[in-house]
Amino acid sequence: MTAKGPKTDFATGRFGYRAARFGQSEPLLRAVGSSKSRPLNIVDATGGLGHDGFLLAASGAQVTLIERSTVMFAELERALADARQNGDLAEIAARMTLLLGDS
Repeated sequence: MTAKGPKTDFATGRFGYRAARFGQSEPLLRAVGSSKSRPLNIVDATGGLGHDGFLLAASGAQVTLIERSTVMFAELERALADARQNGDLAEIAARMTLLLGDS
């Protein structure tokens, strides 16, 4: 990733703060009806930075992210690998599957 390229980090920054404090009031979770008592299987066909997928996985959903950009795919792959090594995030990241392709 170049210095100017996108950076995904599920543990720190504004997203880390949001993820650590989100609850069922999170608009995305309300929109899909996801909850720990009713986990879903979700395909995020535009993986992007992975933020939506991470929040959905944090709510208990099994999430498949599909990203067509090889640059973004590599960044998501790195961020997920980092999350899997972080004790607080490992369980969430384990519910996420990343695929390279055009959905």
